[in-house]
Amino acid sequence: MKRRLFGTVGSLAAILLLVGCTDDPTAALRGDIASVRLSRSFIQLDVGDTLELAAKAYDSQGNAVGTLPDISSSDPTIVSVMIDDTTSGDPLPETAFIIVGEAPGQAQLTATAGGVTSQPATVISFPVLFGGAIAVDQTGFMDVLTISSTAVTKFDPDNSTVTIDDGQTYLLSRSADQLVVQSLSLGALTGATVHITDLVFLGTSEITGLDAAQTVDVRGEPDEPGNDAPATAPLVTPGASFTGGVGDGGFDASDWFRLDLAAPTDVTITVAFPAAVDIDLEVYDASLSNIDYSWYNNPEQIQLSLAAGTYYIWVYLYDIHGDPDPAWYDFSITSP
Repeated sequence: MKRRLFGTVGSLAAILLLVGCTDDPTAALRGDIASVRLSRSFIQLDVGDTLELAAKAYDSQGNAVGTLPDISSSDPTIVSVMIDDTTSGDPLPETAFIIVGEAPGQAQLTATAGGVTSQPATVISFPVLFGGAIAVDQTGFMDVLTISSTAVTKFDPDNSTVTIDDGQTYLLSRSADQLVVQSLSLGALTGATVHITDLVFLGTSEITGLDAAQTVDVRGEPDEPGNDAPATAPLVTPGASFTGGVGDGGFDASDWFRLDLAAPTDVTITVAFPAAVDIDLEVYDASLSNIDYSWYNNPEQIQLSLAAGTYYIWVYLYDIHGDPDPAWYDFSITSP
């Protein structure tokens, strides 16, 4: 009987010892909280994305302490935090958090337990769309877009480019805070996507390219398709200057303009274009007999002393040489 009693007591003691070890074998060794640690110190995510982060408290000997840390964000409008779950550690609990990219920018996360705060973790929340304002000016021959930067997303003053529905634009000016481009679309576009390349985020990070959150409407070249033939050519007068477009692969390759002179006039007609493109210039009289042409230069230029009457100016694409389609040109007509 004594052996059986001894065996029962011994078994119970062994079970209690086993439970104690499983519960917390280092309980007698732990002291007050000396540090709190986050599972990551640097995080990158896109706006709308989520990521799990854990926090745990430790004593001065590096032993994990059972107190569950709290976590906070320096700017919840950029990165928000919520408790995910409490999970068993080894063997002590840690606090698991879900962080969410709310808006483009940077925030710091810290965890606190027992009056002790962790080293901050830096979180960068990248934009998935460019949020700068876009204004469209339709007072000129072709529409002009002014694109403004945001507080955190700027332009590369040397490299940023803009496309509208994948069509190229003509750069008018470019700085870190503003891009001004001219649409070269020959046709009208509604709800067009503006794509911007080489963006600078938070002053140091480069973003290859983003679509703008704002879509745009552009008129296209206003005389298309009316300037495809002399009979419907729009009127130009000395002093006129504008940027037009001619294209290949289904785009309109010719632009005609009409010049009406009430008196004899000396005129200089100039057409400039990208180096890789070949655009030609010709002038005709009212009966559509050729008066002069310029085929081999850039810019193409014709100087004429014209009598009073009606004349036609023909600008046309000879070869695009693989350049983006359509090709732009700068047109001007001057008179002393």
